[in-house]
Amino acid sequence: MDTLNKHTTVARMDIRRSDDAVFHFVFYTFVVFFVAVAISNLVDHESLPLYAIIASVLWLLFVASHIRWGIQDHGGLRLFIINRLGNFSAHQFVEIIPQHGDDLILRFGFTLLERDFDYVQIRRAKLASVEWSSGQTTWMAGHDMNDWQVGVWYDCKGSKRWFSASDYSEEAGYGVGPEGPKHEAAALGASLVEFFRSAGIELHPEANECEFATRKRTMKTSTKGSAAPA
Repeated sequence: MDTLNKHTTVARMDIRRSDDAVFHFVFYTFVVFFVAVAISNLVDHESLPLYAIIASVLWLLFVASHIRWGIQDHGGLRLFIINRLGNFSAHQFVEIIPQHGDDLILRFGFTLLERDFDYVQIRRAKLASVEWSSGQTTWMAGHDMNDWQVGVWYDCKGSKRWFSASDYSEEAGYGVGPEGPKHEAAALGASLVEFFRSAGIELHPEANECEFATRKRTMKTSTKGSAAPA
């Protein structure tokens, strides 16, 4: 969703963005350039060898499959495009917007060309926890690879966050800020917790020092296939 800042904001907090905007620019330029080359090759296929045509088709299929997966993962073409644009924004933020009664909306987004765009909006009642943890690179390497990131987890019917081979909670997660060393993720996580608390959102420390939850989780058990714990 994009807005023109017509709402009332209770509080707003800037979030340090990733430093890889140049990488994203080069990467997308590379992809677009070779997509154009592949299309040109197919248009002019009669004058090209078979291997060039096959390579062009495979490249277009590869890019199309990744775009299709990204659209499904983000919940639609519009959100997919907005998330790509966010890579080029120098201003990432989270703000709290009042709703009817005492309800609040937690809005994560970015500003580009003087216009605000949303990554995700979460109602206060659906907020489950704020956590920071290492990522897949650490898991695969078996030691800390400085890929820690803050995650905000919220109730989302139909989603499954696995905690064991059979136990899960219906939650979805949103990654806040860039990946990096544990101390940077911990600093951002602690700032986010205090920011939410300042707006009256209760977050309680859990046994895991890197987790603050709004309430005790409702766990469900699956009798079918399972996934790896989050």
